[in-house]
Amino acid sequence: VGTYVERYFDSEVSGNVIDLCPVGALTNKPAAFKVRPWDLTVYESIDVMEPTSASIVLDTRFNELIRIKPRLNEDINEEWISDKTRFCVDGVKRQRLDMPLVRNASSGMLEPATWPDALRAIGDAIE
Repeated sequence: VGTYVERYFDSEVSGNVIDLCPVGALTNKPAAFKVRPWDLTVYESIDVMEPTSASIVLDTRFNELIRIKPRLNEDINEEWISDKTRFCVDGVKRQRLDMPLVRNASSGMLEPATWPDALRAIGDAIE
């Protein structure tokens, strides 16, 4: 997030400015303009991505996770969540690894591999 001063705002909770924006100009990019708020089913839950077990709200549509928002809990997280929690939806839906990848020594590129080959590469790297 850029500011009018010459310093960059970088924090592990910088995504919370989405909730602070009074006019909705700052949006959660993975969820922006995907659904209408009245189309969402809301579930209260706890955060399993961070050890604080923050209280969160899961917004879903047709059993598909759309976004994660903080839920007020004064004893644990007040009304804040980490960026890791807020944006893990992208990893769950779009950027999920569904096969092991092993780096090719000659090209340096990641290539699909079988699980036995991937585990063997890990074992070789550790030794």
